[in-house]
Amino acid sequence: MEVFMTHRSTELLNTKLAARQLSVSPQTLEKWRSQNRGPRFVKVGGTAVRYRSVDLDAFVDGGHHDC
Repeated sequence: MEVFMTHRSTELLNTKLAARQLSVSPQTLEKWRSQNRGPRFVKVGGTAVRYRSVDLDAFVDGGHHDC
């Protein structure tokens, strides 16, 4: 299981794990990103896409999206 931690101990999930948490496919998250939809994400090192668990929760709770 690939989980990354920031200095504030906020979980950063890769696309596969974030998709699993949302019960969608990784391809769905990739499509949402390309359409400026879906949950908020961050780029680590300029290329690696990661999702904060709190942003996934906010997306589920309120349909929040911000790309």
